[in-house]
Amino acid sequence: MNKNSNTKKANVDFPEWVINSLDEEAKKIGVTRQSIIKVWIAERLKEETANFKKIS
Repeated sequence: MNKNSNTKKANVDFPEWVINSLDEEAKKIGVTRQSIIKVWIAERLKEETANFKKIS
């Protein structure tokens, strides 16, 4: 999933309901909370990048 092998950590505080929802979704598909966060953010960034390129 990484575009390169360099990684950085980012700590993010979420409301408890968000954590609970993430945990439920992660459990449904059998992945960790961290994995679902990484995938969802990457998908959204790709979508936003594509939308930006269409506008430019």
